[in-house]
Amino acid sequence: MPDGAGREHDAASEGPLSTLADYAISLSPWAGYVIFTNVLDSWRDGFVVGLAMSALVFVIRTIRHDSRFLDAGTLAYCAAMAALSSIDPGSPVRAYNLPLSMSAIGGISSASLAIKSPFTYRIARDHVPPAILEDPHRNGILYRAHVVATTWWAASQLLAAGTSALLLVAGERVPAIAVQAVGTLVPVALTRYQHERVAKGFGEDGVNHGAQGRPALSGDSRRPRIEVDET
Repeated sequence: MPDGAGREHDAASEGPLSTLADYAISLSPWAGYVIFTNVLDSWRDGFVVGLAMSALVFVIRTIRHDSRFLDAGTLAYCAAMAALSSIDPGSPVRAYNLPLSMSAIGGISSASLAIKSPFTYRIARDHVPPAILEDPHRNGILYRAHVVATTWWAASQLLAAGTSALLLVAGERVPAIAVQAVGTLVPVALTRYQHERVAKGFGEDGVNHGAQGRPALSGDSRRPRIEVDET
């Protein structure tokens, strides 16, 4: 990742589409295995595709020194499910494929909160000016906003997973799919709201115009006052 003036220029020139693309890349293995499971009519082949995609994302970001907890969790889940679907293609677990995936994302979100590295914050920090990350006060505001956003991901995904699983047991497939869609769209919208609310407060130059600004610290002080794992 570029530092200094280059990093500041990149962050300043990025917009919502760049952030959206970042999320799309991280979540692409999940969409990929769902799509290919239906196209290939094989959940084993679908998870093999998902595993390949998640491995590619993980390796590329690791090479770029941009490793993320979400990518590691996605790779682990796809590897486990690829193994299960290969060992037992007729497993009854297949019927609950989507609820299981939502549970996994909810679990990954919860784990990222537990290690104080909310996955939405880890993405957001690549799309804000360095001045925000170098100031513990402003970085702390950004961090807390994404604690809320990631909490919404965890709660929404886990609640939707449980509800859709019960609907599938009752044979209500269409309502189950609707619940799954809502369980994903709600945290997506709330994440965007939380980030834009904070970004507007900082302004385009990274200064918090809603309160008296604090001087940026020298060095690589990219963490808020609370200890954050930047994995």
